[in-house]
Amino acid sequence: MVSTTEENNGFGIEIDYTQDSLQNPARIFYSAGKMIDACAYFQVELSKGIVAITLEPYLFVENITYGSLLIWLRNRLESLKVQSLFNLNEKAYFDYLTYGTNELITLGNKQDITLDEMRKSQENILRIATSLNPTPEFPTYEIPTQGVILNSLKKISESTLDLQSGDAANLVLPSGERTSFNVSKSFSMEAIEDALTHEKTENTTLEILRIKEADFLGNSKWKMYLDKMIDVKIEDKEWLFLFKQGKVSLRSGDTMEAWVKCIRKYDSEMSLLSQSYAIERVVRIIGRGESF
Repeated sequence: MVSTTEENNGFGIEIDYTQDSLQNPARIFYSAGKMIDACAYFQVELSKGIVAITLEPYLFVENITYGSLLIWLRNRLESLKVQSLFNLNEKAYFDYLTYGTNELITLGNKQDITLDEMRKSQENILRIATSLNPTPEFPTYEIPTQGVILNSLKKISESTLDLQSGDAANLVLPSGERTSFNVSKSFSMEAIEDALTHEKTENTTLEILRIKEADFLGNSKWKMYLDKMIDVKIEDKEWLFLFKQGKVSLRSGDTMEAWVKCIRKYDSEMSLLSQSYAIERVVRIIGRGESF
């Protein structure tokens, strides 16, 4: 068993679940796993503000007791050579990741996440970095962009969706202090994104997309490949009507030629907040084996 003391680098994910949750215990671990992934994502982004280091978080269960699950996590560096090159204070570095993550969870508990609140969190993260000073020979630290913080908040919010009413989740600090995850309020990430948006660009181009996953119910976005895997909303209502009527033959792996609108939103520092795609008009479907 690991003691949560100041000498212990790391943090814990704790879920207090109701008795009803025992009817489907797998979802408790599923939620915990997504919380860990969200924290790991943000910590990698925090690390980029110091030096280019890839983290490998250690994960192990400290204890499982009736009514709660506690998973204690550690970080380690991929290359020890980086430490000697930059004279890295390892404990200060790991503490920066832990307390920077704590600031993210604290921001998620705000009643309204405004531009001012976002900037305060950025300032707090910078204050944590400069105070701990993990690389004293290179004491220049960059804060994560608002886009990174927004995306991290999305991941944190999504990680709590499976929890039931009465469940609670906490980030546990080395001191034993706990910061609650917001499990009772569903954020309108689109509203937060719009509040942070300073500039928006739209660009429509003719593209060839490979279909990975179609939306047969018409309630969500399609998954397609365009240089990378993307989520795409189809706005061509006439084509969608024919598709839902079964008048368009389509298989996974087929290719679509379409006019694609790319919407990019930028924050006040002109850093990319988000990028979304929409198909304005489908030109044709190209089956596998057919020529372009």
